[in-house]
Amino acid sequence: MENIIYLDEDAVNEELITRHGGQLEETIERVNRDVSLGGEAEGQAGEPTGLFARLKGAISANYERGKEEEFVYDLTDEVAKFALLLEVLDASGATTIDNQFTTEDRSGLASDSPIMITAPLTRIPIGEIKDRVDIGDEVELMSDALDDFAKAGIGDTTEIEEAKDSIEDLSYATSGMRKMFKSLSDDDDIYRTNTTSEIDFVMGLTDGNFRNPPRDFPSRTKQYALIGKIMTKVEQGDDVPLINFAELAEMNADNPRNQKTAEMKMKGKVADMANDILKRDVNISEFELSYPDVQIRPLAIY
Repeated sequence: MENIIYLDEDAVNEELITRHGGQLEETIERVNRDVSLGGEAEGQAGEPTGLFARLKGAISANYERGKEEEFVYDLTDEVAKFALLLEVLDASGATTIDNQFTTEDRSGLASDSPIMITAPLTRIPIGEIKDRVDIGDEVELMSDALDDFAKAGIGDTTEIEEAKDSIEDLSYATSGMRKMFKSLSDDDDIYRTNTTSEIDFVMGLTDGNFRNPPRDFPSRTKQYALIGKIMTKVEQGDDVPLINFAELAEMNADNPRNQKTAEMKMKGKVADMANDILKRDVNISEFELSYPDVQIRPLAIY
């Protein structure tokens, strides 16, 4: 069975405890009785095999009536905790997002309300590029392997030394590229849904909340089950740049009157650069939050 990819456990605990006034207890009791769990909620989460069985087993082992809050905090099985969150939010009528979600549907979203999304995800282009050049672990492995060859007396000593020099040069080059892209933007941990919907749901994923992400995460085609809460609906005219194009353009503008023109040219140059590196069409809009984007706080990804 697959593992949880991302879990903001503090936020999940808080979300579950706020439902302690009856709904959480009812959900736990129902799950503990029901032998055919999954149904509609399981389908919404992309058919996560065994997820609800894990929850039922955890409840049977640890739950005591009247101790819902303690159960939430003491539940160490993260897969079961995700299943409990999914059940509670489904029972509360949380909004389910699919490819047909429109701007009209968007108008009904309220701040702080929970949503459940099944969708592929993509990282903003600067983050994608940083992932491509972040090969520190691979470089270290190659260097260690050459040391092992040398100790074992395998291969020509001169060739091994030349290879180690090349690896060191590669390490310096990738380090310089990472610094360069960091100077463009610190917001490289921004991800967005990748569907045919008019709406992109945009979120920041914190390194400390990742669990066991697969090597291909995030995938532009693989479906993930995502639970989050609405933070902000970006309105028309409230664009939020993820790269400070104004500052970059200011260094290239002859005078203030040319600032906007220089800024647009800079956006085009950065998009073209990302096109070449990522080998895909990168739209300028991927470097900003703009209408009708919705910013969410992610709770869990499976």
